[in-house]
Amino acid sequence: MKKKSIEGVIAALFNDQKLYKALLAKAQHVLQNNAESIDVVNDAYIKLFEELNQGKEVANMPGFLWSTCYRKAVDVLRKRQNSLQYVAHCKATFSSSQTCRQMKRFEQAGEWNHWLSQLHLTNDELVLFEYIQQEYTNQEIAQVLNTAPDEIRKRKFSLKRKFQKLVKRAS
Repeated sequence: MKKKSIEGVIAALFNDQKLYKALLAKAQHVLQNNAESIDVVNDAYIKLFEELNQGKEVANMPGFLWSTCYRKAVDVLRKRQNSLQYVAHCKATFSSSQTCRQMKRFEQAGEWNHWLSQLHLTNDELVLFEYIQQEYTNQEIAQVLNTAPDEIRKRKFSLKRKFQKLVKRAS
């Protein structure tokens, strides 16, 4: 498909308010969040544009948008769920909960560099910490670092223990 015709197809699909509203309604049904839903729908349109721009044939463009939108909404939901699981894990014990609150306070106050220097973390631990700060899931971190998700979970636990000791010393 030529670039001008691709842009015309995308413009026509994007101007199709009925389709856009249906995609948005589906995303909102899954996510229960208007801003995230708009992002997911726009990402689906971007994905379609990328596919067409690479010269790939898309037989059913509204169907492609529908399935892409649904998959992206589920991905957002999974990421949110993983974040909630991490918070739930932190709240499992009182001391863990205190550590999480302290870590959140450090983050909000921008004190990470000061406290990280006191921990004497290895390069691997610093890399892991960066991914944790960016809210990557264990699975995503494992893929990037080419290791098992269980290994990432163990490393996170070890890192959490170091923070707990630091908080105990600081208190």
